[in-house]
Amino acid sequence: MDLVEGWVEHVRELSRGHEDPDSDPKYWACNQYHSDVNLSDFTKLRYHYKVPEGIRLIFPNKADRPCSPPKGHIAIMNDALAYGMRLPLHLFFRAILRSYNVCPYQVSPNFWTQAIGTWLI
Repeated sequence: MDLVEGWVEHVRELSRGHEDPDSDPKYWACNQYHSDVNLSDFTKLRYHYKVPEGIRLIFPNKADRPCSPPKGHIAIMNDALAYGMRLPLHLFFRAILRSYNVCPYQVSPNFWTQAIGTWLI
């Protein structure tokens, strides 16, 4: 048995009886996060950030996770709105998100400051 085979066997021995966290969604870090918005703040969002009435906002329940919102919806961070993201998303920002194949929740709030600055230039 060479060194590589010995190492592989050692890793297999250590992992026996342990679940593989990468293959089970209950161990994924994103499933540990839940919404911390309260109903009072949620009702103020539409007015404060001038979200048009045509955009449906839903209050997340305790089972909802930002990484897996209800079908047909997306999760948005309050901080993203505070840093400049507005709804509906401008085509420029949609194109950027599509080019990276991400949704608004997957970028940091600071992304919006940088993207808006780029758009303005």
